[in-house]
Amino acid sequence: NLSIGGRNLALNTSSSYSDPFTSFDGGTNKGASITKVLTDGLSVGDTITIRLIYKYDNIVATDGQIAQAWTQGDGNVTYWNTGSFFSSAKKTLSGSGEIEFLYNGIINSEHLKNEYWNTQIRHEYVASGSVQWKMFKVEKGNRATDWTPAPEDTNNIINDAIKDLPTI
Repeated sequence: NLSIGGRNLALNTSSSYSDPFTSFDGGTNKGASITKVLTDGLSVGDTITIRLIYKYDNIVATDGQIAQAWTQGDGNVTYWNTGSFFSSAKKTLSGSGEIEFLYNGIINSEHLKNEYWNTQIRHEYVASGSVQWKMFKVEKGNRATDWTPAPEDTNNIINDAIKDLPTI
């Protein structure tokens, strides 16, 4: 039952680490926005694979708590209801390190009410430190493939280059 996609549905991603996110105060629901993920080309019953590389530096947990992070997202139509983006398992953070978020979800009719999801990394009980991410990819299929930009991102680069060419 191997199913491999390849097209990145996540817009404006990179193989380089993001700028550091440091807006922590020890509380809950501290979201670092990742990007929009399109639902274009998905059908009910499709499996999607989500992959993200996440680096954390000098993470200190709130006293008496465990610092955690996970991916999640709301739909542009369904918001945080049943059509929201698939949440990952929670990862425990302490000190410095690098982890991979890698998981699957199965598309239902509620997901397809959205044109896109606004995705983020949610943090709980991080008193201080910084986090960064790279190679965010959401693709149809049940196996992750190497990171590639979304076709829309490549098209934008080409169009920007063409508009700067002299006209003949």
